[in-house]
Amino acid sequence: MRTLVTLCTLILILTSPLLAERKPVEHETLLGSHEIRHGGYGGLSVKFTGINDEFDVLVGGQGGWIINHMIIFGVGV
Repeated sequence: MRTLVTLCTLILILTSPLLAERKPVEHETLLGSHEIRHGGYGGLSVKFTGINDEFDVLVGGQGGWIINHMIIFGVGV
């Protein structure tokens, strides 16, 4: 329990400067007059593990649709 409290305290101390340097919020909407950019990405993943005391290879992938460099809708398996 003491280790968990120490870890949480350390994370708060290290991330507080990031919160202090935030820029003022600019109000934007997706339906505004500026152009919306979008794109996508995809990739494969290969992982090695042991299941039931045997060596196994897990193969999967992920992909997503990126909207305005801010929002990503995606899936991974």
